[in-house]
Amino acid sequence: MHEAVALYEGLLADEDYWSPRGRAGLLAWLGETYRLLKEWGKAEAAYARAFDAEPAGIHRVFLSECLLRQSKIGEAAETLASVKIEELHPAEQVDYAFGFATLAIETNERAKLEQAKQVLKSVKVPDPYFRERRDAFLLNVQEALASGGSPALAQRTTGLLDTVRSASPYLILKPTFMGIGIDIGKIFEDLAKRRQRRAEKRDAAKKKPD
Repeated sequence: MHEAVALYEGLLADEDYWSPRGRAGLLAWLGETYRLLKEWGKAEAAYARAFDAEPAGIHRVFLSECLLRQSKIGEAAETLASVKIEELHPAEQVDYAFGFATLAIETNERAKLEQAKQVLKSVKVPDPYFRERRDAFLLNVQEALASGGSPALAQRTTGLLDTVRSASPYLILKPTFMGIGIDIGKIFEDLAKRRQRRAEKRDAAKKKPD
């Protein structure tokens, strides 16, 4: 991923080569890479630059998450409030709903929790993987409404958001209005490779002389 960062920065160095949309796309991938590295400040800067290049709402959604991860709660809420969910694509609306739910549980404001519940119920989630995650977010929101919330619940919700983001390398575009899907074969292929590497390391360790 650090090699990817260097490549993105190298491509972005040529100011005259990219259209605004192309530049914004590269900056968004740069932000995604920093986010996977959990370098939230750098991810924040990348998404802010992406929005400057092309004012797309989804850049603000991810920018809000980066601010939240740095405990900039007020800025995160203000940034997400500037996004109109109806102007997002269906798949982006799911990202918005998950981000809104995480922020609502973090702030533990009843009005935001009620709104998060309605947003989660209203978004269309065609893929089973994300439907399961949506239901988990919804349960967390309902628990916060019932119990008044807690740091443990906020942490659990943030962890749930991490599982959604960690699936991003397996997302595949479908040429239909249904949006995104999951490359299940790729997931199992990667899992098999990881198990094989672990087995090879164990075998190598056993063969080492005492």
